[in-house]
Amino acid sequence: MIGSELLPFEINQDKSVLIIDDHPITQFGISKIISDVSENFNILKSDSIKETKNILKDNQLDICILDLQLPDGNGLDLIDLIRENNNEAKIIVFTGFSCPTTLREVRSKNVEGLLHKKNSKNEFSDCLSTILYGKSYITPYFYDLIEPTDYECPTQMLIDLTDTELQILGLITKGYNTAEISRIRESSVGTVKNHRHNICSKLGLNEKNALILYVLQNKTWINSYLAKKGIEL
Repeated sequence: MIGSELLPFEINQDKSVLIIDDHPITQFGISKIISDVSENFNILKSDSIKETKNILKDNQLDICILDLQLPDGNGLDLIDLIRENNNEAKIIVFTGFSCPTTLREVRSKNVEGLLHKKNSKNEFSDCLSTILYGKSYITPYFYDLIEPTDYECPTQMLIDLTDTELQILGLITKGYNTAEISRIRESSVGTVKNHRHNICSKLGLNEKNALILYVLQNKTWINSYLAKKGIEL
């Protein structure tokens, strides 16, 4: 299981996930990552647009993970079809394409997640957890390819954090909860809570779970910033 601190909630109801990819090894890898997040996922698989259409007729899906390149057509065409069958389904596009025009078209369809096949399994887990929060996730790998001016580097928000606060933020990216961080830093739980409160105040994060969501969406940026600052975890 991924760190409990980074899970949005306990998944205590079965959720149906459809993996649409024509490579069995990719299907297997995605299935393993999903199972590591929670055992309460009912995983379905499809390797074509035709098979996906049949599955959509008989199943109410919670999450669809799809490749764009399929043997009988373009996965982009499936996005609208999935929406027509179940407007509540969350869609993650998992592709090896890096064409800016194609990526912008994907974004225009308001999918919840966009990942590259070079991304790590940890980033895949982060994406899945983020969309379970009801938010969207796009890998930093695609930022400059889609529209550089659309994204303000999130590390600009970290400038006002102290080294201690940065270290605690870094430990949160590793999945440690407050009690675990207090043991690592050999400080009280209350002290860590105060630091977390200060971090949230400086970053303008006021909603419940806002700090965890910020970490999930910006983990790559945060770790890069900490490395440049020489912050050791």
